[in-house]
Amino acid sequence: MKIVADENLAFTDYFFSEFGDIQHKAGRTLTHTDVQDAEALLVR
Repeated sequence: MKIVADENLAFTDYFFSEFGDIQHKAGRTLTHTDVQDAEALLVR
C-alpha cells in the first residue's frame, strides 16, 4: 500500500509502516501527481 504523509506529522513511521510504504512530502506543496497512486493520505 502506498501511503503519502505530511512530513510534519509525528510518528507516522511508527504507527503506519506495517501497512505499507510511507512517502513523506511537504503538506503545503502536495500535487495531484504525489497522491494519484496513493491508497492513503495523512495530513493535519
